[in-house]
Order: sequence, then C-alpha cells, then structure tokens
Amino acid sequence: MTAAAPISPDTVEFVLGLGIPCCEAWGLSETCAAATMNAPDA
Repeated sequence: MTAAAPISPDTVEFVLGLGIPCCEAWGLSETCAAATMNAPDA
C-alpha cells in the first residue's frame, strides 16, 4: 500500500512486475483512516 503522494505509473509497473500487490489509499492522517482506496486491478 502506498500513501502520502501519488505513486508514479512506472513504479507501480515495476512493483507489480516483481509479483508484489500494490494499491494506493487516500485519507486524512488526522483521522487515522483511509477514505478512498484503488482496487489492485484499477
């Protein structure tokens, strides 16, 4: 899972090429909860 800033498409392709699942999450760190999450196949 990545957070804080958008991950570059090149980085996603590299990580997925290694067979490691990767997804992005958005939310407010002040609330300690993710508000939105991309599905791994998105």
